[in-house]
This record gives sequence, structure tokens and C-alpha cells, in this order.
Amino acid sequence: MLMGNNLDGILPYEVSWLLGLEYLHFGTNMIVGNVPEIYHLIHLKYFFLYSNYLAGTIPEVLPPKLKILNYHSNILTGCLPDLHENLIDINLIFNFLTGTIPENIADLKRLIAFDIGNNHITGTIPS
Repeated sequence: MLMGNNLDGILPYEVSWLLGLEYLHFGTNMIVGNVPEIYHLIHLKYFFLYSNYLAGTIPEVLPPKLKILNYHSNILTGCLPDLHENLIDINLIFNFLTGTIPENIADLKRLIAFDIGNNHITGTIPS
């Protein structure tokens, strides 16, 4: 856990080489740059990058075992990607996301929390 340490700079690409990683927490730092591609981290279950200065879009492909995705309070843009069935908690509040809620959100039977408030999401809630 590396949260709340005033870490700054870009999250190194080499983080994606930590193939056995299950828990990654860089919340409440001063990390800049784009959200890293993390699909290589096939064992990653918990990923926290909230309260940083990350830009760009949410990766289209997420690790297959990912349960918690927390990118709240960054400067992310673009649309929400399709989300996979293992996710139980998605927190993307206070970004600049656009588009609609993905249709497959209704298929996420394990989902407990889905917070996308304070973005620019439009359209209807999928049924």
C-alpha cells in the first residue's frame, strides 16, 4: 500500500510487470500521466488510484479477476468501457467521463457499488 505518501510523477510502466500482484493502492498521491494498462496483471483484484492527477481514459481491457476499481477524483475523460463480471465495486466519481453507461452493467450480478457521480454521463440506465 502506497496511499497518502505525496508520491509524484508518472506511474512507471514497469508496474505492469508485477504479474503476481493482487492488490495495488496508490490513492491520495500526486501521480500524473495516463492510467496505465493493467490487463497483464491477471491476478490483480483490487486497484486504487483515487485522488491523483491521472488523465486519459480508463483502459478498455481490465484484469479478469479485478473486483474493485477505484479511480475517483482524477481528470479522466472518455467513455466507460464494457465492464467484466467479477467487478463488485466501481468508483469513478469526480472525473470528466462522458458517454453512456455500458449496456453490460445489467449483467454484473456481483456488483455491490457503482458510483459515477459528478461526471458528464448521459442517456438512460440499462435494464
